[in-house]
Amino acid sequence: MIDAITQKLHRFRALSADDTAALRKLAHGVQSHSPHDDVIRIGSKPEFALAILSGWAIRYVVLKNGSRQITAFLLPGDFCHLNMFSEAPMDHSIAALSPVTAAHIKREEVEHILGEHSNIAKAVQASQFADESRLRASITNMGRQDARQRLGYMLCDLWTRANTVGLMKGDFLDFPPIQADIADFVGLTSVHVNRIIQRLRGDGLLDLKERCLRLPDFDRLAKASGYNATATGSDRNHSTSAINGRASASREMSSHTRRSNAEVGFLRPIGL
Repeated sequence: MIDAITQKLHRFRALSADDTAALRKLAHGVQSHSPHDDVIRIGSKPEFALAILSGWAIRYVVLKNGSRQITAFLLPGDFCHLNMFSEAPMDHSIAALSPVTAAHIKREEVEHILGEHSNIAKAVQASQFADESRLRASITNMGRQDARQRLGYMLCDLWTRANTVGLMKGDFLDFPPIQADIADFVGLTSVHVNRIIQRLRGDGLLDLKERCLRLPDFDRLAKASGYNATATGSDRNHSTSAINGRASASREMSSHTRRSNAEVGFLRPIGL
């Protein structure tokens, strides 16, 4: 189950056999979480790092009026809680969207693996930089795009991320979010989301049924939505392809990725 983490980190930094073996040792702290269960709650101060091994999760905040804002979807391979290095309490909650298995990694284990394995440390930091980039892109998308572009952008980003960690099943992706989840992410009502889904389906850009997603023409949807994998850090060691609407791995890292890996320093915590 730790393979998703190894696969994701390897995109940002070549990992040695020792690095991979060290990551595999983290799998001993695995816990299972049922859909809709909170994995970490707002206001808490967990003394562990969290890494998603299987399933989908979300970051979210509930406002005083009871409405929910989802700020991120979390996929296998994501290190989604490194706030243990900060004294500040959690400013959001993390909940399972589907059945989730997650590694709860003790602080001393994180400090050891980052201190003893520089490749892992640099890969984790590069991954965090990509998450920061994705967050900025999401804010821009929410603030400056229309409803159709917001939804298309979200779908393209999740499709690309899912493909990079091997979640695709042929041309389809198991897609746990329901319309209410999508609405709470893009800042629309469920009714409006349903209307846009129908339009995208009618335009031949979307096939979504029984929680299976297919994007028949990824490049056309990406262009219409203003989606740029480079801007979100999602294309590291990857390039998008219109073939079957999927993203395909490139053979070599881009010079930009190699330069970024060379420049990253010590890990710094972020609360994305």
